[in-house]
Amino acid sequence: MLNLARRGGDEELDLGLAGAGQASRLLAEAEQEIARLRRLVQVLGHELANSLGPMKSLLGSTRLLMGGQTDAGRLDRLLATVEERAGHLQSFVTDCVRASQVAAPVKAPVDWQRLATRLEILFPELIVEGIPTPAAACDAVQIEQVLINLLKNAREAGGGELRLLFEPAAGSLRVSILDRGCGMTDVQLAALGRKGFTTKPGSGGIGLALCRAVVEGHGGRLTFERRQGGGMKIGFSLPAPAVPSS
Repeated sequence: MLNLARRGGDEELDLGLAGAGQASRLLAEAEQEIARLRRLVQVLGHELANSLGPMKSLLGSTRLLMGGQTDAGRLDRLLATVEERAGHLQSFVTDCVRASQVAAPVKAPVDWQRLATRLEILFPELIVEGIPTPAAACDAVQIEQVLINLLKNAREAGGGELRLLFEPAAGSLRVSILDRGCGMTDVQLAALGRKGFTTKPGSGGIGLALCRAVVEGHGGRLTFERRQGGGMKIGFSLPAPAVPSS
């Protein structure tokens, strides 16, 4: 606390000012910590909601299958998808809590066909094109979270069409989400770099911020472009070797 008493002369005043400065720093640090924890809770809540909703839907479909003529193959795929999403979500949440932020990616070869199959189960209207045969190295758990976020946003934009496009290039793999929804205005496109930007009322822009953090952690960046005829193409490049499948 600032002490202006002059009982000890100038030394007493200096000590009071020093104490005030320390208290101010401690208060600022506490506020930063509260903001960091609030952000973490928002990120975790957003990702839990994104995964628990589809998992609930898949379990409902499973119950219907078990109540009628059971398609063993489809039933197995539904249960396997729920199991994998639960495992990935658990891993993602554990990493976030441990680091209090998006963890550094753990890169390993990815089975893109298997990942695409899981996404097709979560988004039945999804069309996947150009799945690469080589297993480009990235953090599959984090990239799957990014794709789920972007696909969910594209679905909510409306328009019916929902596509996941893989485009191998020299030393990289381009991954894009395409839709025919409402698109974005020039003002919205210009605002995409702002922290917390969102086009959805009541949203804090957590999903987009998370996607950007994960992609940048892989050495890439999110890009946004309007499509002729309406809709958006949102994508990112992974700096990993990939060649077109035969």
